[in-house]
Amino acid sequence: MRWLWLLILLAACAPQQTTPRAGGVVVATGLLVVRNSAGAPLLSSYLPLAAYPGSTLLSQRYAGRQSESRFQSEASFEELRQYLRDQLRVGGWQILDGRYQPTPALEELRIRRANDTLRLVLRQVSNWVFALEVK
Repeated sequence: MRWLWLLILLAACAPQQTTPRAGGVVVATGLLVVRNSAGAPLLSSYLPLAAYPGSTLLSQRYAGRQSESRFQSEASFEELRQYLRDQLRVGGWQILDGRYQPTPALEELRIRRANDTLRLVLRQVSNWVFALEVK
C-alpha cells in the first residue's frame, strides 16, 4: 500500500510540459510550479499571485515565505505592476509603501495582511524578462 502512495506522490511532482494552462500561461519544461485551485501557476508559493496571462514561467526558487520567479511577457512593466497590485488587493494585502524607478524598471512594495509584513520586488531583467521576489 505504501508503494501506491509513493507512486501517487511522484506522479503529482512530475515535471510540467511547456504547454499553455489556465490563463494561457506557459511553464518551461521541467519546471515544477505551485498552482492555485483553478490550475493557474503562481509566482509565489506564499502569496496568491497568479502568473500574468500569456506569460512564460522560466524559473522559480522557494525558501519558506521567500521566493523568486522569472518570467517572460510581452506586457509592459506598467501592466505587470498594476496586475500584481490588483491581485494583492483581492488577496487582502494592504500596500504600506513603495518605491518605483522607471529606468531600469523596478518597483519595491512593503505589504501587510493581519500581522504579516513582506517585501515584494518586481524588476525588469531584460526586454521581455521580469523577476518577482518576495522577501
